[in-house]
Amino acid sequence: EQQVAMLSEEEQAVILEGIDFEELAWDWRWSARPEQYLDPHDESWSVTLAMAGRGAGKTKMSTEWIKAMDAEWANMPERHGITGDGTLRIALLSRTAADVRDTLITGPSGLLHIYPPSLADKVEWVPSLRKLTLPYGGTAITFSAEEPERLRGPQFEAAWADEFCIWPYPDETLANLRLGLRLGRLPQLVV
Repeated sequence: EQQVAMLSEEEQAVILEGIDFEELAWDWRWSARPEQYLDPHDESWSVTLAMAGRGAGKTKMSTEWIKAMDAEWANMPERHGITGDGTLRIALLSRTAADVRDTLITGPSGLLHIYPPSLADKVEWVPSLRKLTLPYGGTAITFSAEEPERLRGPQFEAAWADEFCIWPYPDETLANLRLGLRLGRLPQLVV
C-alpha cells in the first residue's frame, strides 16, 4: 500500500484497475510493511524472531502468517513430508492460557478477527479442547508456557511462540516445543 501510494497517479491507476477494495482490505500482502510479511512459500528459514516494541505488528504478522500457511498448505505438498497427512498442524503458545486466548485467538489481531466475512464463520474455536480449526483445514492447538510438559507428545509443522521473553520456564518450554516441531520437510517457528 505504501509503495503504491508513492507512485504517480497514472501508475496507481494502472495497478489499482479492477481491484476489489473490500477484499484488498483483508489482504495482508497489501497493508504489511515488507519486513512484516512472512511468505508461506519461503523455505529460507526454520525460526524467525520478531523483536519489536508494542504496536509494531508482531501479533498481526504472526496471525497473518498462520492464515497464509493454512490457505496455501494444500498447494505445498512437498512441505508435508512423509510423516504428514496433508493437514497443517500448528502449536500456539504464550505465557499463560489466558494470554493465548486473549491475544492469539480473540484479540484485535487474533486469529478470530483477521479473516474476511466470507471465511470468518469457518474459523472454529473450541476452548475446552484448546483447539482452533482454520478455514482451509489447518488445526491449531494452544499451550501455556506455564505447563511445558503439555508439549510432550504432540507434533506440528508450524508454531507461534508469543512473548517468549516473559515465559516462566523458557528453556524447558522452548526445548519441548522444538521437539514437537517434527512434521513435514521444513517445520517453522515464529517467535
